[in-house]
Amino acid sequence: FGLIFRHVSDDAIGFVLAFARALHRYGTPAHRLEEAIVKVCRSLGLEAEAFTTPTAIVMSFGPHHELRTRMMRVEGGEMDMGKLERIDALGDDVIDHTITPQEATEKLAQIIASRPRFNRALSTVVLGVTAGALAVFFGGTLPDVLLAGGIGLALGLLAQLLARSTDQTRVFELVGAAVASFAAGIASAWSPKISPSLVTLAALVILLPGHSLTVAMTELATRNLIAGTARL
Repeated sequence: FGLIFRHVSDDAIGFVLAFARALHRYGTPAHRLEEAIVKVCRSLGLEAEAFTTPTAIVMSFGPHHELRTRMMRVEGGEMDMGKLERIDALGDDVIDHTITPQEATEKLAQIIASRPRFNRALSTVVLGVTAGALAVFFGGTLPDVLLAGGIGLALGLLAQLLARSTDQTRVFELVGAAVASFAAGIASAWSPKISPSLVTLAALVILLPGHSLTVAMTELATRNLIAGTARL
């Protein structure tokens, strides 16, 4: 019976670790992540404590005199709200005991490996539409709107190109900002009707990490000071 219990416990801990990493990967705030981990552990009969930051998750399992601690180096920032919704639902299924930890671990791997709900072409078009709409919001003329939309499309294509490499993805915002300002400056030299500062601003807004800023402020408001300060 001891071996069976240990095997079940290992399966449960394995799922909790994978579940925590997945939630973190798709941008869950620290307070919600720690709360979800604790709820899942309680439903599985595990004693656990968790501490999360934007770059690490530390978890301890078992009674205080016999702790098993795991520190995971993590890197978040991937935006996929569809997968995050499915992972949340999977956690609820585990809490309700409608699925075993082993089955949940396998299903979690399938969710992470699945394709995004919205394909690359649609994501690229949306960036162009967003940049053009922001130019309208800022009071731009028709040439400004068209140029901003074109730059947004170019940034979308650039994002898809750089996404093939982790190292290249990390410099996307820097390269994208350079491309946007350079294109706006060149276009304004050819046409006096174009406002380069307005077009550049409209194109740069889509590069701002709005989700990360929102999560950071939420973490600070919920007194997760280390996670919020680091993310901000």
